[in-house]
Formats: sequence, C-alpha cells, structure tokens
Amino acid sequence: MALINCPECSKEISDTVENCPHCGYSFKPKTESKSKKEKKSGVFQIISIVTFVIALFTPKLFLNFFVLIVIGSAIISLIRREKRW
Repeated sequence: MALINCPECSKEISDTVENCPHCGYSFKPKTESKSKKEKKSGVFQIISIVTFVIALFTPKLFLNFFVLIVIGSAIISLIRREKRW
C-alpha cells in the first residue's frame, strides 16, 4: 500500500481508495457517459432532412403536415441530445 497525493487537494492518501476522503475526488475514469453519447444516432435529424426535401415538392395543402414532422423531429433530436453531423 503506497501513499499518493490527491490531484485535487494535494493531501496524501492510499493508492487503493476510489475517492479522496478529504475532498471526495473520484479516481475512477468516467467512460460510460461518453459511450452512451457515441451510440446515439442522428435518426431524427435524417427524418427532418428527408421530410423537408419531400415538403419542397408537395402541394401547399400537405405542406403543413410535413412542416410539423420536421419541427417535431428536430425537437425530439434536441431533447435526446443526438450527435450532430
């Protein structure tokens, strides 16, 4: 068991602890949050782009329907914080 210095508070602590007992600094790497963000795909962003292109070629009667899909997909994409292009 060796003593190391905490990178946060610079006090000596054991090298086997997971958190600093003085300041609470965590020595575990946080890789789970990055992997979850990388798994998100831009499905709703693709749907938004496709429906926007379709809306350009449709009569004005159906334009409102496609605009609602584009807006809804964009909102869902922002809420889910999907990875952008």
